[in-house]
Amino acid sequence: MIQFRIRKAKYRSLLKIILLFVLAVSFLDEYVTQKEIFIHAFHFIDSLSSLKDESTILTQLGLFRSNFITLSGHMYASFIFQVSVFTFYLLVLFYEFFLKRRQSGV
Repeated sequence: MIQFRIRKAKYRSLLKIILLFVLAVSFLDEYVTQKEIFIHAFHFIDSLSSLKDESTILTQLGLFRSNFITLSGHMYASFIFQVSVFTFYLLVLFYEFFLKRRQSGV
């Protein structure tokens, strides 16, 4: 019985470490996505200054819009993923807290 509790505690610690790692990678992914949005915006502004034909300007605007929508959707999905991982991490912490309180008899 004692060995089983120790093993469960090891698994909870490992789960917390994995969740923190996933959260860190997710934040890094969001940073890269924001950087891509700025790069697309600068390319779009640069391309507008060199274009003179109205149809090519509209084509560039459509490309920028589609790239921005795709990247924004990716950022939204990343945010939802971060919130769900963080919520699960908090649930694990609360479970440990209440488990310790119950074992101590408080």
